[in-house]
Amino acid sequence: DTFSGSLVDNGGYRRNGFGVMKSTDGGISWQSTGAFPMANARGYKLAQSPTNANILLAATTQGLFRSGNGGASWGLVEAGSCTDVAFQP
Repeated sequence: DTFSGSLVDNGGYRRNGFGVMKSTDGGISWQSTGAFPMANARGYKLAQSPTNANILLAATTQGLFRSGNGGASWGLVEAGSCTDVAFQP
């Protein structure tokens, strides 16, 4: 874990996340899509397919993950730290 012993840990700034949250009513309310498969993963970027709202890509410290069901489940696409992801239009 690259954050162990850092100001983030020592200062108490590191908190567990909620996983991926989604809204189906324009942001009025939010629901959790479920637990992310890697408990210690830090998220850098989340991208949603422009043609299918259920396809998500997540760039994390543990690798690149993909969901085909709106975040209900995730599969590892590529292991290792991944800091950026985007769909090509």
